[in-house]
Amino acid sequence: MPYNTRLGICIPTYKRPDQLRLCVRSLIASAAPHDVPIFIADDSADSTNTALIAELQALYPHIVYEKNAVNLGIDGNIIHSVDICDCDYAWLIGEDDRMLPEAVPTALETLGTADPAFVAANYSYVDEDISVILREKRMMLEADRSESSEIFLRQDAWGIGFIGSCIINTQLWRGVQPEKYFGTYFAHVGVILESIAGKAVNLIARPLVLNRVGGAETFTWSGDAYGVFHGWAKMTALLEPIYGKEACDASAASFEHNHGLNTLRFMMAKRADRLYTLEIYRKFIQGSQQSRMHKLAAHLIARLGPQPFRILRTLLFSVRKQQNRRITDLP
Repeated sequence: MPYNTRLGICIPTYKRPDQLRLCVRSLIASAAPHDVPIFIADDSADSTNTALIAELQALYPHIVYEKNAVNLGIDGNIIHSVDICDCDYAWLIGEDDRMLPEAVPTALETLGTADPAFVAANYSYVDEDISVILREKRMMLEADRSESSEIFLRQDAWGIGFIGSCIINTQLWRGVQPEKYFGTYFAHVGVILESIAGKAVNLIARPLVLNRVGGAETFTWSGDAYGVFHGWAKMTALLEPIYGKEACDASAASFEHNHGLNTLRFMMAKRADRLYTLEIYRKFIQGSQQSRMHKLAAHLIARLGPQPFRILRTLLFSVRKQQNRRITDLP
C-alpha cells in the first residue's frame, strides 16, 4: 500500500535505540491511521540501530530507513533527514522526543489543501522520564495564527530551534543551499528562514510534541552547550542579506530572552553539569555589557563546584513533578 505523500515525519538519529524505539512508537500511534511515512536518517557508524529498525519496520510498513555512508554530524544529519523525505511536507522530530496522538491529524488539517510556506507546531517541556509535563506550552500562543516571515524571525523563530516544532515545505526547502549554516547548530532554521522570506508562517497553538529536557545527559550536543546557544546569533547573522541586520539582531535578542541565556539561573543549571566554567565566564561574560554585580555572581558560580547546583536542581524538579500534570496518553 502506498503511503501518504502530503506529510512525512523525519528523524535524524544517532546511538540511542531505547529512545528511538519509544519515539517511533508514538509516531506510529498518530501516523498509522493516515498512512503517514516515517523517514529515519541514521548517523551511527556501527550496527547500534540495526535490530531495532527491523523491529519497527515489522510494526509499521511505512518506515524508510537510510544509514549514512559517513557521519554527517548534528547539522548535516538533520538536513539529510529532510532531504530523504519525498513528501510535500517534512515534520522533524528528535529521537528522544514524542508525538501526541492528535499530532498528525492536527497537522494534516492545518496543511489542508493549501500550501503554507512553513508551519511551527507548539510543544510541551517534559521531564527525562517523559512522565510529567514541566511546561504546558513552550510558545505562548493563545490561538493558531499566521504572521509574516519577518515578524516570525523577530519574535517567534526562537521556538523552532527545537526541531520537533518544524513542519517544512520541502519544495521551498530544496531551493536553499544549506552548507553555509553548518556549524551553527541551527542549520535547519537557517534553511527554513531563507526559504520562507517574504511569505507567511502558520503557527499551531496546541502542543503536539513532547520535548524531553533535563541535565546534560539528555542532549547529544551537551558537550558544547554554550556553542549551541551562541550559534543562533551566528546563524541569524548569515540571514542579514535577506532580512537586514536590525531584524536579525532582534531575533538574536528574542532567542537569548526566551532561553534565559546568561541569566544566573541559566549559569547555575549549566554549572550543575560542568558546562559553565571559568573558561566560559571569561569568553562570554567577563567582557560583556552585564552589570558589575551580575559579573561577580557569574564569576562565583563558575568557581563553585557543581554539586550544590545539582542538589538544587534535583529538589526543584522533585517539586515540579509533584505539582505538575502527569502524562497518561502515550502508547
